[in-house]
Amino acid sequence: MYGVSSILTLEDVALISFMKLPHDLSLLNDIFGSVSKEGVSIDMVSQTSPLSGNISVSFSFQEDDMVKVLTVVNMLKEKHPDMKPVVSSGNTKLTLSGEEMRTTPGVFARAISSLAKISAELLAVTTSETEVSLLIPSAHADDAREALEKGFGLS
Repeated sequence: MYGVSSILTLEDVALISFMKLPHDLSLLNDIFGSVSKEGVSIDMVSQTSPLSGNISVSFSFQEDDMVKVLTVVNMLKEKHPDMKPVVSSGNTKLTLSGEEMRTTPGVFARAISSLAKISAELLAVTTSETEVSLLIPSAHADDAREALEKGFGLS
């Protein structure tokens, strides 16, 4: 209901964030190209708008690829010594999906309202016309899923 027809769960998701990177596509190319060459599939990519010439970038990946990602980061730090990543593991991605989301206003607002009622910690968000993905610490994922199911009338 309310545009959402299902909620999918993906466990063992890690998030890496790079704060205050220079707004430089060649640097992003180094990061994403190197991760790709290691065979790591990334998800939930988020970039802030440039502020004073800097951006912050985050992306999620399966925890099984942690060693590969950290190897890439260590290699890149030699070329970009100011790069200071923050890594969060032990997370779960909850994906709300539904074709009706295209024409249903307030889906994201309802998701946030549902999570706020249980004081859930939200680590990352990505959206599309038919999906909203929310990264939650795994310790709170069951409660978050239950709150979302209730909020969208799926329980």
